[in-house]
Amino acid sequence: LVVSGFYESNDESNLYLMSLPDGEVQPLVKDANAYSSVSMTADGKTLATIQSNTVAGIWEYEIAGGKSRQISPNNKEKLGAAGLAAAANGKIIYTKIVSKEECEIWELDTQTNISKRLTAENTGKNAYPMVSPDGTYILFPSAEKDGVSLWVRQLSSNTTNRLTSPIVG
Repeated sequence: LVVSGFYESNDESNLYLMSLPDGEVQPLVKDANAYSSVSMTADGKTLATIQSNTVAGIWEYEIAGGKSRQISPNNKEKLGAAGLAAAANGKIIYTKIVSKEECEIWELDTQTNISKRLTAENTGKNAYPMVSPDGTYILFPSAEKDGVSLWVRQLSSNTTNRLTSPIVG
């Protein structure tokens, strides 16, 4: 039996060969692409599938002048794919998907092209950052093992605090 889906720690949907009746699963392909919608010929010698390769990059667009500029290259890190927010002084707050279980929030200075991580490693899925109107705080939800909480980070002091108890459900 050939199936497409997520298995173990893979971040992309892949193709797997499942033996019956014992249910042993072995990867059919070993690459960084995602696969879906698999179909096999009647003789079992050929299969058809959809291979996709997801990339994302960050761009800025000048509304008045109509100019656009690519800030980060399109790549498999999917920068900003789980949210981004424009901040003051040419900074962009963006997400970086590390794995299915982890998403980090970063700050990019568009003038120097220097990034710094704002959330600690292994803290769950920190996504969809919002910048306060005065540019001093970011607010973001974080999905952790005990539920989803709202967090706030003061950019000047680099302090992060949980605003709500985890909501389970």
